Amino acid sequence: MSLTPCTAFIPGHLPLQPARHSCTSHTWPKTAAVAVLIAPRTRSVRGWKQRAFLRSGVVSQAPELLEAESEEERLQRMLLDLGEFELLEGSSSELLQRAFTSLRNTKGGKEAKERLPSSSELLGLFASAVLQDPSNVEAIFGMGVFLEVSHRPMEMLRWMDLVLELQPKHLGAWEALAGYRQLASLDTARTRPRDALLEHQQVYVLPMEVWSEGVAEDLQVAAKHVDREWQENAYDPPRDIASDRSFSVMAWDDVLCEELLRHLEESVKDHFEYIFTNRHVFGADEDHQGPAANMWLPSQRAPSNAAEVAARSILRHLLKEEITEFAGVEYWARVRSFNLGARFHYDADVDAEEREWVQGNPWRPWTSCVFYLTTGGPTVVLEQVLSPEGHLTPSLPACGHLCVPKRNRLLVMRGDLFHGSLPVKVWLDSDESRKVFIFNFWRRHRPTAPSCQEPCLARHVAMQPHLLQDSEVQNLEKLMELHYQDLRETPLRPQILARPEDLPHSSDFGYLPVLLPMPSMEQVCAEGGFYRLDWLRAAEKFGPQPQRWMVFFAGRSGN
Repeated sequence: MSLTPCTAFIPGHLPLQPARHSCTSHTWPKTAAVAVLIAPRTRSVRGWKQRAFLRSGVVSQAPELLEAESEEERLQRMLLDLGEFELLEGSSSELLQRAFTSLRNTKGGKEAKERLPSSSELLGLFASAVLQDPSNVEAIFGMGVFLEVSHRPMEMLRWMDLVLELQPKHLGAWEALAGYRQLASLDTARTRPRDALLEHQQVYVLPMEVWSEGVAEDLQVAAKHVDREWQENAYDPPRDIASDRSFSVMAWDDVLCEELLRHLEESVKDHFEYIFTNRHVFGADEDHQGPAANMWLPSQRAPSNAAEVAARSILRHLLKEEITEFAGVEYWARVRSFNLGARFHYDADVDAEEREWVQGNPWRPWTSCVFYLTTGGPTVVLEQVLSPEGHLTPSLPACGHLCVPKRNRLLVMRGDLFHGSLPVKVWLDSDESRKVFIFNFWRRHRPTAPSCQEPCLARHVAMQPHLLQDSEVQNLEKLMELHYQDLRETPLRPQILARPEDLPHSSDFGYLPVLLPMPSMEQVCAEGGFYRLDWLRAAEKFGPQPQRWMVFFAGRSGN
């Protein structure tokens, strides 16, 4: 296929759609150019930008032209800020094609994986394509894509904003900005991302007492309608959630050794951004089926990064399970604002065919784990499961657990339970981020692509530094064995909140038909503990109330 500077690698040739699970998790500076899909485009770039920025209240991140500076000189100044690179010969179109081929490794197969371009080599290719023809907007866009894949978001913003200055209708640049800033939520024509953002924002605790509103009676009525047994899939024996509480929700502190913890802290941001950027690398080759949201470590493969070492150690040392008894572990990272909750949901194989569902349920993991690297809003796990008829049972949970994040703390829950997280303070901007890794252990089923895939991180320029040599993996595994010899492996004892006065506030968690009593967020976050919320016992202690008319809700599906 012949390519010209203006048509080479046009946006339609790149898989620009955001990966799943990518919504509402990044916090970006208010100065970022967020005029996406708000203002109509006109032929006047200056007039269009002014109208867009007036509506959005922000300014472009592209550097302004200095006095007597040409467009080419501005590009040279921007390139100097990116670091050293080797200037290569060739036409802009040819260099751009080589750059994208190297970035995405489109040759495929083992040969491509043996010789991987370094970050400096890729920078040289994209920079040379820009310098050979400063008017080639696609070369400027290509530099923005390289910076995105390199997880250099602030520099990416400058280059994508420059693309929009030169070509206001450039779809690829708009998509790149929207993918990171979640600005699709501002576009009324794209309801899924907007609705997902609103669902996250609807999860919070109100400083309002609801015991006097009759919730005690609602809880006692709902407790009489538990009609669902738990199962991972058709091959595991079911367990009755009403009688088997031997394993529901647990938490541990001091889970990992400091060396492994340091590796996770260094890599969590890149693991999270990988959700957004792997589409450029693994978009359309024979080994991958499109962008992945989660990563997969099969039981027969040795770990290759710190997250995989941590997952294996947790399964072996804390959960006391043999790795060979599992299909593998699904894992991913989350980085979100302290003050943004997460809508309540079930973990599941989201891409499984409907015929693979079991009794109205998709495949679910045996165990879900949240590993905390920072403090932040608490995770809430409700003892509610999905019935074969497609509604939650019981309609109101009789109990639940609340775990406040803490560095090196692990929360473990049964894989079929409804869960989400609460903000520290509602709707307030925060510079602090809540950072976690999630590990889902699957016994016999492997989650389906494209959402969950076994990655080749060596082919992703931003993930290459986090790959471990075999000797490094072995050293970390030995350190973890020593760590668990000294660790008191008993889980944390939850503080039980089972009195009405323990639960003075309330929340509907963004989906319940009534508000449930809750503790004060200020109190639990200050204490930093692990709690069991026994709503049914508290309701029984509250005593009978005058009879009233009420509507009984069956609840809504969490999927």
